[in-house]
Amino acid sequence: MGRTSDAKEKILAAARSLIEARAYSALGVAEICTVAGVPKGSFYHFFESKESLALAVVDEHWAAQERDWTRVLDGDAAPLDRLRQLFEQTEAAQHTAQQGCGTVSGCLFGNLT
Repeated sequence: MGRTSDAKEKILAAARSLIEARAYSALGVAEICTVAGVPKGSFYHFFESKESLALAVVDEHWAAQERDWTRVLDGDAAPLDRLRQLFEQTEAAQHTAQQGCGTVSGCLFGNLT
C-alpha cells in the first residue's frame, strides 16, 4: 500500500491562515512550509508556485463560503431575515476567530488584493 500524506492540506491551511493574518505579498514559500511543518520540496510537489497555491486557497475558501451562504440564503425565512442571518453568522464566526487568536483576521479575498 502506498504512503499517504496530509502535506497538501497542511500547506493549504498554513497559507490560508497566514493570508488571513497578514497578506499574500508578505509571505514566502519558506515561511508557509515552516508553518505547515513540511519540507519545501513538498510544496513544489503539490503547487507549481506561490500563485498556484493562492488560487487553490481561494477555490477552497470560496467553496466553503458558498456552501455556508447557500445554506442560509436558500432557507424559508423572509429575504431580509435570511440576509440578517448571514450577517449574524459572519459576525459570530469573526468573534470566534478573534477569541482564538486575539485579532479579527478580516476577509481572505481582501487580504489577497
